Amino acid sequence: MDSSRKKKEFSVYLLLLFGTVLMIKSRYGQSESFVIEKQEELGTQETESQPEDKVQRTYEPGEEITLWFYGPENKEFFENCADSFQEETGVLVKVKEQQSFNYFSGVYEASKSGELTPDVYLLPGEQLEQAYYTQILAENQVSFPEDCAEMAANTCSFLDDGKYYGYPLYFNTSVFAYRKDYFETAPASIQEIIDYSLEHEPGEGVEKLLEWDLSDPRCNYAFLGSGITFSKEEGCVYPAYEEEVYENCKTFFGNLTAVIALDEEEPGSRKVAEDFAGGRTVAALLSPEELGELEENWGVEKLPKLNDELSMCPVSETTVLCVNGVTEHAGAAQDFAAYASSLSWEEKLSDMTGHFPVIKTALKGGLQETAFLQYEEGRKKPQGLNVTDFWVKFQSQALKVWHDSE
Repeated sequence: MDSSRKKKEFSVYLLLLFGTVLMIKSRYGQSESFVIEKQEELGTQETESQPEDKVQRTYEPGEEITLWFYGPENKEFFENCADSFQEETGVLVKVKEQQSFNYFSGVYEASKSGELTPDVYLLPGEQLEQAYYTQILAENQVSFPEDCAEMAANTCSFLDDGKYYGYPLYFNTSVFAYRKDYFETAPASIQEIIDYSLEHEPGEGVEKLLEWDLSDPRCNYAFLGSGITFSKEEGCVYPAYEEEVYENCKTFFGNLTAVIALDEEEPGSRKVAEDFAGGRTVAALLSPEELGELEENWGVEKLPKLNDELSMCPVSETTVLCVNGVTEHAGAAQDFAAYASSLSWEEKLSDMTGHFPVIKTALKGGLQETAFLQYEEGRKKPQGLNVTDFWVKFQSQALKVWHDSE
């Protein structure tokens, strides 16, 4: 696509956002904050991929690149990976942890100012389009990971141009955990759990029949999302509501307040996992990373249906290593990103970080395998310039349904 056509397609959106800074903190600690520069400066010039023999694959002795990441749990993994990469290539990788708040804005501003530019950086997959259209995301020049989840590949091929942008590293989604001493087999629906509660008294110490993090829009989306679809126009995503299904999901979601007491002000996903592990909850919707080691009386499955007619809609998230579009060390940066996301390092990922790898053969144990199946079958988290706006509005709508029904 030539630059004049791209300018035309994005003119409406750019006129609305020119000169503003999106400063909305998301549930996952990633602020969707970035500066939209002048329209003529943002017009991205699409360049053709260099032939394989012209892509830089060699490194000068002592060449240095910088990696930015967020999440203290990732520190050991990246430091070890950087040390190993230096031993094999002679390239020094400076590993720098950044605060998650305003993270994207920090990457953008450092890249455009030319100061402390990260050559490689970690990013939630839903922000890849923002990185691309602000020219800080390069096309992959090294082979995409083999045996990689289809969901991860789809996340990194958001332009449908046959190219990949970013090297997927780990995933997250929601799973259903239940107590086997209450249910011999996994409940097929949320309604089945409610019906069970009407016929049985809660056990000693049980405080909640079902729990999830009400402050997490991803969890609430699991209840309401099957009535929502998305379209894309001019780089933005727009929700469309299948009225009958969405209204039925809202009704079911609101009616849960009659049997379940949840408060979005309570501590989030960690508390949900602790309540389940402590026997205070019979069943829970949560991130599989929060569960840790499974106990004998715990069952973990993909999300059940709401009832016989309505399905749940899990969200699939992918975290990606990106090569900066303005790096002066493209060859070393591309190879390091591919190196860190390769099978040999994916096999070390969960032990060192607690995150789940996107390469199927690197999975360890039943919990990761179940989570992987749910991740593959879930709905890709929407990607677009306005994704923050969608999630903020959606969460507001979900909480209104919940509180109006209390």
